[in-house]
Amino acid sequence: MSDFVFRIATISDIDPIRKLLAEDEIGATREKLGKDSTKDYISAFRQIEKDPRNQLWVAKDGNDLVGTWQITYIPCLSRGGGERCLIESVRTASNR
Repeated sequence: MSDFVFRIATISDIDPIRKLLAEDEIGATREKLGKDSTKDYISAFRQIEKDPRNQLWVAKDGNDLVGTWQITYIPCLSRGGGERCLIESVRTASNR
């Protein structure tokens, strides 16, 4: 039986998230996995973490991080001043 958990990402999730982002064809050409680029990802993570209208989520199965996605909430004028959300950077581990 799987021990699936969905939760907001923490700083310790950055490296596994980077690996997921780099697994697909497009991500393989644009994501940086070297140690020199870690500070850029940490900086982006800290900005997401501080913004109450942004959330970075992960899916874990036991100790394995198997999915990630980012949700950004956007106010809008349509629908009487409603709200939308943008879901991006959705990835699932290739072995899943």
